[in-house]
Amino acid sequence: MMNAASGHTLQKRTFQIERTCVPSAAGVWYEGRPFSTQLLNSYTLLIPNGENFIIRTCSQYLKAVKPELAEELKVLFYQEGSHSREHGYLLKSMQAEGLGLDAYRKLCDLVFYKILEPLTPLKLRLATAAAIEHHNAIIATFFLSQKLLDGIQVKELRKLFLWHFIEEIEHKETVYKLLQSISSSKTLRALGLLTSCSTFLLSLMLGAILFGAKNGLTVSSGYWGEFLKENFGRNSFLAILIKGSLKYLDPGFYPSREESLTLLNSAIDELNGLEGRLIKA
Repeated sequence: MMNAASGHTLQKRTFQIERTCVPSAAGVWYEGRPFSTQLLNSYTLLIPNGENFIIRTCSQYLKAVKPELAEELKVLFYQEGSHSREHGYLLKSMQAEGLGLDAYRKLCDLVFYKILEPLTPLKLRLATAAAIEHHNAIIATFFLSQKLLDGIQVKELRKLFLWHFIEEIEHKETVYKLLQSISSSKTLRALGLLTSCSTFLLSLMLGAILFGAKNGLTVSSGYWGEFLKENFGRNSFLAILIKGSLKYLDPGFYPSREESLTLLNSAIDELNGLEGRLIKA
């Protein structure tokens, strides 16, 4: 069963968007939040191949770590593979609607995975993977803690992001533990954070703008009003990302899942309610 989160245990959950339902990603499906709509569309664009990067990188170290961490990583790979599959399904729906931003996606894939990945030392790739997971957890916590997913009008999309964000918070600790078991270098951690900022976060923000243009929203005051609020406000999305990134560099930093248990339990209960059943583990 999909139980409330406890301790440091990752779970294998079966989750799938209803295949009889094609969730539309067109326009403003997120009530009153045109920028957030396009931000989550951009997130979907990056997820399928981004999750595979995490799997490729971390799997290189399976034989070099303690058995308990190796088993935890295998569950992480299951989660990441599921995220890639379900966002890939949504991406196909977006492409069918002419919203796939195929040229931008292909450019990101070329630069990140065909050019930069082979040229980057494995340890730096691992540090980048750990930083990306840290940023994913910040994004997930931001949306869940402020109940921002409540505004999603399309039920299948709301379930998708709720499930994904639950698991991003749950496994935020795993890749960091792997990195620390391989190298505790603060310089390496900082370089990984810089790489995540200049690739993942930058492409996420740029994608949100391109999606806004694709949907004809960049001519509306509502889009830019929310854009300014979420990027320059005191408790804005960008402010939380910057604060979380600086925290990542603290000498005593450790991304324990224990600190997020209340949020996780609440989100899991909400997802179970939307499903109308308990998701099998």
